Amino acid sequence: MRAPLTLTLLLAAALAALAAPAGAQEILEELPSVTLPPEGGDRVHARELDSLAGHDDLVVRQVGPVAIRASDVWRVMDLAAPQLSGDVVREMVLTTLAELEAKKEGVDVPSAEVERQLEAAIAEQKARFAMEGAPDMSLEEFLLTFHGMDEAAYRAETRRMVLASLLLDRVVRLHSLRSERDELQIILVDDEGVAREISQLLAEGASFAVLAKRHSIHPSGAEGGFMPPLSADLSVPLVDGRKMLAEGEVLGPAPITLGDKDMWRLVRLVERREAVEGDWASLRDLVEEDLVETPMNPDEVAVFEARMRELYRVQRPAVDGVAESAPAADALA
Repeated sequence: MRAPLTLTLLLAAALAALAAPAGAQEILEELPSVTLPPEGGDRVHARELDSLAGHDDLVVRQVGPVAIRASDVWRVMDLAAPQLSGDVVREMVLTTLAELEAKKEGVDVPSAEVERQLEAAIAEQKARFAMEGAPDMSLEEFLLTFHGMDEAAYRAETRRMVLASLLLDRVVRLHSLRSERDELQIILVDDEGVAREISQLLAEGASFAVLAKRHSIHPSGAEGGFMPPLSADLSVPLVDGRKMLAEGEVLGPAPITLGDKDMWRLVRLVERREAVEGDWASLRDLVEEDLVETPMNPDEVAVFEARMRELYRVQRPAVDGVAESAPAADALA
């Protein structure tokens, strides 16, 4: 899973002109709002984000009297590559959920960060197009010819996608800070004897971080076994049992099966962070500082997504008059 958004999927989603979840605006209007600061200054407010979803079914090719539309391309792509289309839809669902929450909370983003990310996104797109696009035209020519977008329109579209991504990070972290979180270290090894030797060394006062760097095969080993803070209500098998630990205590060595391989784990609770109360205005600086210190991680996004899907009633289109809830893990197509 991704923690934060992949800009590549966002760009693909916008150019594919996919539709947003139905009824998003109506749901937003039902929710309580905040008093918004005046526009301008050095922050970009969520109200500037006008949904990533396209509202016109674009004609992408004309073949004599027949118009091939974006919806036709989508249908074929969805049947041929459901995993890819599902990933795109999920990203759009996530950004729409974040957009609704950002507008409700009054979340904003530093203007300088929006502009920096915008320039990086455009440079990335130009580089990708040079490698994968039509060999006889530039990205600017392609956009104008096939999407009717001049440079100003393209920059505006890309800026919306960048803003959506930055808002998602801030909304997710705001929700995380408002819940109790566990900061953990982990050591993962594939030999029981090594695990018990490590346990003995820890009992004698050895450094968990040093032993993690030396022995752990978990990706966190290079960082001393430190994992991103996990929401207390998040169930993660790798660190199952952590709720019984006091700060500084170690769980294990305990067996765990990952895939088809038997492993051994030791888990240390570094700190149990209390939930923080407050609105966006009072927590903005804390969120910004926390994102710099600890970038977004997939588990945070998963918790946010599960909560928001229920709140905003994310559903598949109705089949025989009955709409189905769309779980986060499926293709959503």
